[in-house]
Amino acid sequence: MTQLLNEARSRTASGDAKGAYEKYMRLHPDDIAELHGYTQSAYICEQWDTFNELISKLGKDVDFAAFGGKAKFDEMVGRAKAHATKLVNEK
Repeated sequence: MTQLLNEARSRTASGDAKGAYEKYMRLHPDDIAELHGYTQSAYICEQWDTFNELISKLGKDVDFAAFGGKAKFDEMVGRAKAHATKLVNEK
């Protein structure tokens, strides 16, 4: 398990986070803490579709502290939704 987490984290730095995180999450679907980490990585990398998808997976299990508090989380969600809407309108 530690090896997969390290792989996910190292790939985050190289830009291949999605594949590594998805592999880890398939093997450990109940690891809510790492799902929060994946969600943050998607936001930081401006992967808006992935971020929005992951937010729905968090459901009611959102640990707002992991995102810097509820206000910061709400700001992140708003920004991601605005970008997703913008991308749809540009197509």
